[in-house]
Amino acid sequence: MFEKSATRDRLLSPNRVDLRIVLRELAPPGDEPGLPATDNQPMTIKMLGRLQGGIDPSDALRVERSCSHAHVPAQPVAAGYRYHDLGGELPPFYLRRFRYGATCATVSLVGPVELSSGADAERGAPAVALVQVSVGARRLPWESLLASTADGELSPLLVRATLEAVFELQLLERDDCPICG
Repeated sequence: MFEKSATRDRLLSPNRVDLRIVLRELAPPGDEPGLPATDNQPMTIKMLGRLQGGIDPSDALRVERSCSHAHVPAQPVAAGYRYHDLGGELPPFYLRRFRYGATCATVSLVGPVELSSGADAERGAPAVALVQVSVGARRLPWESLLASTADGELSPLLVRATLEAVFELQLLERDDCPICG
């Protein structure tokens, strides 16, 4: 029995390598799998230094004016997002995670819609998506996103890092949004 399974593994191994090469060839540019460390970005000293100080008023105004939709970054993986398609009734989404201590925060780009056709977007295609933010087990509504930095239950650094990720997005106003407008 040992010989059969060893032979079977040797036969399957080349196929697995070939399949991996094909998958990399088919992946849209900029959406190729990255390092596992980027899936859950820990706070670094450099990031902590960047997060000190107040929130830029222009960024706060952009968040307040936003209809909570944004353009999916042109290079989602390079921006720290991972694509997930769970199938069934659930829409696909991009997810960017942050960790501070034992708490995680996420920025999700849910249900991307392709700009050219209005259909569900393929992985890596230019699209618009709904932006959702969660810190720990709490999803933060857009109205309270900026006020949550003063919330005593949440880590202010984790909330601020999540806000910075939202500020990096090309947020849409209701009048300019192809979904809301």
